[in-house]
Amino acid sequence: MIRLEKVQKYVLIQLTKDINSITDVRKKILVKNYKKPFKLHLPDDMPISEANLEYKWQYVSKNEERNTFVQLKSEIISIKAIANLEYSKRIKAQDAFGNYLPKEERTGSENVDVQFISFKNRWYCIAFTNDEAPIDRIKKLIGEHYIADLSSEYQIDSDFLHWIFYRYITKRKELSDNISLSNINEFSGTIVNDENKFRGISDQTADLIITRAFIANQGSLATTNVTLKMLEGMAEFYLNKVSNKADLKIRVGKKSTITPILSSDDLEYTLPIYIYFYLIPVMMKFYKDDQKDFHERDHDFRQQISLEVIRSIMIKNDITLDKINNLITREVKENINQMEQKSTK
Repeated sequence: MIRLEKVQKYVLIQLTKDINSITDVRKKILVKNYKKPFKLHLPDDMPISEANLEYKWQYVSKNEERNTFVQLKSEIISIKAIANLEYSKRIKAQDAFGNYLPKEERTGSENVDVQFISFKNRWYCIAFTNDEAPIDRIKKLIGEHYIADLSSEYQIDSDFLHWIFYRYITKRKELSDNISLSNINEFSGTIVNDENKFRGISDQTADLIITRAFIANQGSLATTNVTLKMLEGMAEFYLNKVSNKADLKIRVGKKSTITPILSSDDLEYTLPIYIYFYLIPVMMKFYKDDQKDFHERDHDFRQQISLEVIRSIMIKNDITLDKINNLITREVKENINQMEQKSTK
């Protein structure tokens, strides 16, 4: 059994069918670089190397790895690379005398590990980042014309994340013969609009009244941190709703531990393969199969947890049923008066 040593961030990007072999990856993608002009106006006679930000492949492994994915009895082909991505620092382009600063003083750079994966006759890119800026830069380096929308098994939406809470709260945690929900310890969502966001972090997140109030009120979920138990071990990862159809972000906790699933023991490379190509599609398939039952039960489910929320608030604030009845009676009378006033106008 091997354990992840630190929290890792990943993003999955699916490539178009124009990339269908390791040769295509090497010749169409891994030989490229991308130049982006600075936003600041620079002299026309400045050398191109000074006037542009550059995204390039810092390293590309000479040999690809070929492994059999035991759980799905499918071959995995992978090749590792490192993308070097320059970015502009937020400083002035000129010194006090009006001279343009050297490029190294105007820019920074970061290296991002990347692996290209062939699975079931499709090629994907897994980049070790969750941040929008480097993701956009990596897409430009790959070539946006080689990037496709993710397949349906990766189109995670708010309804799917609600379903995870539904299964957990109703104690229907078994998602398959091999996968069960062990915990939900974090989530984020939107209450009304993007300016009204909510986030909850707790080892008992799903049991908290404030969480259940959010679920009952049909708040739009954006992320959920789940812990799954499998025969191979345990995986804790942060699922993000896919908003642009083109990339799926996860953040994997350092508690994650599994038995070796590929010939490589390098867990920071094999664990995202396991999560992206096995766990998430299995969860999504189970969700699709359970979707009709979930939607039929959803109203009763939300009604039940709403009652739990109301009961908890009443107990903690010494609210009696008489006070609730008086409030409802008053609101009904006010609504009747408003309707009568409108009808007389």
